[in-house]
Amino acid sequence: MTNGCICCTLRDDLLQEVRRLANEERFDYLLIESTGVSEPLPVAATFDFRDEYGDSLSDVARLDTMVTVVDTVNLLGDYASHDFLKDHGQEIGSDDQRTLVDLLVDQIEFADVVILNGPLPGVLRAKGHFWIATRPDWLAEFSLAGAISSVRPLGRWWASVPEERRPDHPEARAYLARHWQEPFGDRRQELVFIGAGMDKSAIISALDGALIKPTQRLAPEEWAGMADPFPEWQDDPRAA
Repeated sequence: MTNGCICCTLRDDLLQEVRRLANEERFDYLLIESTGVSEPLPVAATFDFRDEYGDSLSDVARLDTMVTVVDTVNLLGDYASHDFLKDHGQEIGSDDQRTLVDLLVDQIEFADVVILNGPLPGVLRAKGHFWIATRPDWLAEFSLAGAISSVRPLGRWWASVPEERRPDHPEARAYLARHWQEPFGDRRQELVFIGAGMDKSAIISALDGALIKPTQRLAPEEWAGMADPFPEWQDDPRAA
């Protein structure tokens, strides 16, 4: 099958071809190789899609494993790029605004199995959420992939929300209790660094250097005047 996308124009063709092969009862496994610019999630979702006749790939096949093959010779260069897919003529449609790093992250993080043809030293990925002293009510998200990093608001810490507006579901209350520590409530830092041969001491030192000094911890009113490099954040108007 050529000249199309598995998750859209070729979806019906894929369904028919897989059904034909399944009916032959000659194969135990089928390997589907998609293009280098396809995202794994939409391809995987194709197995749950039902056409206008009610037929689905899941009727004749089960998605077992998603494999991503990584060219480590070029990965670090691509991973440090700020290019968009359209800069390389690899976009899917005129409205495709994905960066090269976006695609790499989607393909690697979604896979069950990642095959490498060489070593990858250092920090490759970092993500998580954290508390900014100058914005005590905001829950901030940090994401690092290659040369592209971002910090954006995820919402508000529950500690900044009135008691009557906090969740009352038992599981939610138990979650809050596990992460609650007076006098700051659920405010905390949770960051994950992924890589190989990482300099653990350097990472810890950099993170410790970003923390409030012990002498400042009990004086929150002084935090507002600290340097803050981020733009102003506003609540999502769609939120209740």
